[in-house]
Amino acid sequence: MNQLKISLPLPTWYEPKSCKTFANDRNFLGRGGFGEVLLCFNQNIGPCVVKCLPTTLPNMTKEDACQRFTEEAGIILLANHENIVNVYGITQWRGYFGLIMKYMEMGNLTNMLKLAVSKRYQIPFDVILRINLHVAAGLTFLHNIRNEEEVVHGDLKPLNVLIDENLTAKLGDFGGSCLKTFTRSAYPQASRDSGRRENTSLYTAPERLQDINMSPTKASDVYSFSMIIYETLTDHYPYENSPNDLTLIEHNIIRDVKPTLE
Repeated sequence: MNQLKISLPLPTWYEPKSCKTFANDRNFLGRGGFGEVLLCFNQNIGPCVVKCLPTTLPNMTKEDACQRFTEEAGIILLANHENIVNVYGITQWRGYFGLIMKYMEMGNLTNMLKLAVSKRYQIPFDVILRINLHVAAGLTFLHNIRNEEEVVHGDLKPLNVLIDENLTAKLGDFGGSCLKTFTRSAYPQASRDSGRRENTSLYTAPERLQDINMSPTKASDVYSFSMIIYETLTDHYPYENSPNDLTLIEHNIIRDVKPTLE
């Protein structure tokens, strides 16, 4: 497939006061390697999500950080596809740079799979196939956006596959691979401290676990996608039956020990 050659769009700016939080604990939706994700309400958009990124960066003025954020957010806006979560624009909110995105009320694939297991419900195969085809379509589009450097997801896992009310799967949180300047400085251990099923390592390619300084690639994205396919088809997350020792699991992944099909 030919790569798209598109100039970077200028993100829409939303005034901070236009994003209002709800008056209860529904505001906080999660935390990842970038910062917090908060639910808010915008009069023009309705319910939406603000992904918060730090404004203070090492060896960079706030003005330079703001310019860099705007430029890197432009890369994300190129990903206008039905299987990628909509990004509406940017703001500077509560001391953070904010990336404003569509709120997906159905949640993510991890929660969908967990619910099916807890209810002893078998998700129909056509739904599983549909979701995986949507992930493949979104990933293919993302991989073929061409700017000065390739755009990859970098943290593909069921937690970052969001589901809308029509059971359309959309890739979320791919901004971590684009907003490299900001994600490296915020909550670097968050993915390791989450629950085991949500742990990024289970979906990370061996070469990236072996070299912590290695940037994500298209190939490592494809590996992560294969783990999603495994989980959706087997009803088990990768290495579920292994000892509860993340270091040991990572060592086995590096040694190319595949998760069991039993």
